[in-house]
Amino acid sequence: MPHSAPASSSTTRQPRTAWLGAGLTLLANSGADALTIDQLCAAVGRSKGSFYHHFADVGSYAEALLDHWQELHTAGLIRAVDQQSTAQERRMMLAKLALALDARVERAMRQWAARNALVKHRLGNIDQRRIAYLAGLIAELRDDGDHTDALDLARIEYATFVGMFYVFPDGQEEDMMRMLRRFIGLMTPEAIARLPA
Repeated sequence: MPHSAPASSSTTRQPRTAWLGAGLTLLANSGADALTIDQLCAAVGRSKGSFYHHFADVGSYAEALLDHWQELHTAGLIRAVDQQSTAQERRMMLAKLALALDARVERAMRQWAARNALVKHRLGNIDQRRIAYLAGLIAELRDDGDHTDALDLARIEYATFVGMFYVFPDGQEEDMMRMLRRFIGLMTPEAIARLPA
């Protein structure tokens, strides 16, 4: 009777997403200096060999972590918002999902970007994507054809949103949502009257 082939050692390795999730947790709790191979291995409970199975080095890991963060905190949100039926629903769903993001990760990414050119470049691109998407929603709600005005409003609102993560680092989501809703009303009063409570 033939013997079964031994199980591949890769089956004992953590999936790539586990390494990326651990990186976001380390980043949120301890900052970018914690993103070392040793600390990642300790967080995941695996060896350096397992790390190198997925990533060539710390630089490639950083790229993958930025991709993972962009997917979770930007692309995934946009897909969820786009599932809503009306512009008003999309507008408020975006606010709700954005405020549910881990503020520690958002702050840590900006602190990391201040010291790392790659992260600064990627963060700049992500910020521009977020602002452009928000501007599209504002333009749709205002329905006045003034895309320059919508972009300016989106930039102001996005800066306010990012600032809230710093000014109110421990803010309750419901309080933040109330403030953001009030701000949206100031920015686009003709649209806020049509938004669901």
